Amino acid sequence: MRNFFTEYEIDSYKPVKLFGVSDESQKIFKFCNLIWSDDWVIKRGIYNFNPTILLHGSPGTGKTTLLKNIAKRLSGEGFKYFYISLELLLDKDLGMSSKNLNEFFKHLDSLALAEIKIFVHFDDVDSVLCSRYISNESSGVKRLVNTFIKEIDEIESMNYKYPPIITVTTNMYSMIDTAVKRRFSLKFSIENNITISEFEMWLKPIISDLGMADDFDYFSLYEKMNQKKLTNYDVYLIMQSVFLDKIAGNEISFETIALRFELTESSNIGFENSKASLSCL
Repeated sequence: MRNFFTEYEIDSYKPVKLFGVSDESQKIFKFCNLIWSDDWVIKRGIYNFNPTILLHGSPGTGKTTLLKNIAKRLSGEGFKYFYISLELLLDKDLGMSSKNLNEFFKHLDSLALAEIKIFVHFDDVDSVLCSRYISNESSGVKRLVNTFIKEIDEIESMNYKYPPIITVTTNMYSMIDTAVKRRFSLKFSIENNITISEFEMWLKPIISDLGMADDFDYFSLYEKMNQKKLTNYDVYLIMQSVFLDKIAGNEISFETIALRFELTESSNIGFENSKASLSCL
């Protein structure tokens, strides 16, 4: 089997503080605890739940980090976290990709039968689990989508003590095959939903480290972030560049930072343009 997945050593992972996703984080964490509780069978029967979670949204909004943070909170003895890149699974031999995926799910089955808690993250699945009805999609990808659906259904039909939790992240939700979407019970859009208070809480340690005044105008930067549709990742890049300017001996002021916010092009804009082009296929 090709090395398309990693059993991530989550014990050594240091959680990253995320802002704007506290509600989603708490719901996902509670849902995972429900899956591994004695109440799961009853609640699943009532609400038709599957132990599956799908996060979608623009690049740089923290989807992968959110799942790693949750996995860290869930971790303990008898816990395994798998990080999967389905793109690495694709093989020029059309049948090998599906075979590799099948082998991985067999591995999950053996662990689940041994009563090991498993948290699986399929990352950036846009180009692999896309709709089977796109006219120019290859037969190999279509076969892989069918295999993924079949394997998800099969592993969910098993009566494990601790059902494997299957999660996926995608930047292009509209491109994902409809039948794949139906297999995921929890679906959250992860975008820039930071409040002004969260924004100030986030930037305050950075502004303090830069040695700037206590009366820093957070609100105008917050408005500029929303106006420019800057992602969390964009803001981090801005503040990293400001810090590097400071240690290089350049003078830093509020105006310096405000100008960086003004001149930075949102990574979300280029992404939205690409998404619009792909949606026409």
